[in-house]
Amino acid sequence: QEWAIERCLDEKRSLLVAPTGFGKSLCFSLPAAMMKGVCIVVSPLLSLIQDQIRVLPARLPAVTLSGPMSTASMAATLDDIVRGRIKVVFVSPERLTSASFRRLFRPRWNKETNQQERTFPPVSVFCVDEAHCLSQWAHNFRPSYLRLGSMLELIAPQSVLAVTATAGPPVVTDICRTLKILSASNET
Repeated sequence: QEWAIERCLDEKRSLLVAPTGFGKSLCFSLPAAMMKGVCIVVSPLLSLIQDQIRVLPARLPAVTLSGPMSTASMAATLDDIVRGRIKVVFVSPERLTSASFRRLFRPRWNKETNQQERTFPPVSVFCVDEAHCLSQWAHNFRPSYLRLGSMLELIAPQSVLAVTATAGPPVVTDICRTLKILSASNET
């Protein structure tokens, strides 16, 4: 855990393969609490998202943008994110890669400042939970995972963390390629 937390705080891209029950959520939640901006956690299951939100401390406000949401609820949640009231945003890969979500990260002209500005706050940590879903074998199951790598340039996170309990060498290679994570021997 310490290694992954330090890597996030040092604004690096990392993959943590650790057993179930290891406390992988601490590896993104602690940096989220310590860093400016919002942490985005991509997670494949709504039930997993709800469990993770339930165990986060109250001083680390979190929301989900996954599952069924009314337009009013979505607008209120986005307003809370933009105003800095939220520290952790859980989102499915399908919602994250949707056209409407992509628009949140595109700069818009601000008449008051006479410059382009992004509405979505800076992203401290971009975490892919259950990162083994990025692997080749999962592409037919959840094709939105294929687009996560292309979202990184648009989101511009300070750090990237992929976490999973299941990853042999071929899966590790797929995760690292998709999220542009260098192996320890290739870092500068």
